[in-house]
Amino acid sequence: MTSRQLGARLQKPLTSAHALVVPVGMRRKHLLPHARWGEISVDDISLSWTKHDVHTLAAMRRLRADGFGERMLAASAPQFAMMRRLPAARWTGLLGDWAELDRWRAAPPWWELGLRASSSNRKEP
Repeated sequence: MTSRQLGARLQKPLTSAHALVVPVGMRRKHLLPHARWGEISVDDISLSWTKHDVHTLAAMRRLRADGFGERMLAASAPQFAMMRRLPAARWTGLLGDWAELDRWRAAPPWWELGLRASSSNRKEP
């Protein structure tokens, strides 16, 4: 599954009729035996994917569309130089989107999954 396909699949909550296996790091090679219905298996953990996660991924996509890269998104606040490039009318939404990512910044599995699912420029395996 490409990053684009993953992003399309994660535009809605994951139901008990589906299981996804997404290796996001190099820590684990054998994920399929640990797959669970209604969850996403990434490295050493299975994640639920709720409406809130869908909302957070949409925020990450908007920020990436605004020009923020992976390293920039990892910061606790957006760079003012990047914000200045955007219309002032976007700033309030941008800061709301930035705050939405806080819970994922503290949770590496969701962070890595979000980065992968929000990227259309990543080189595919």
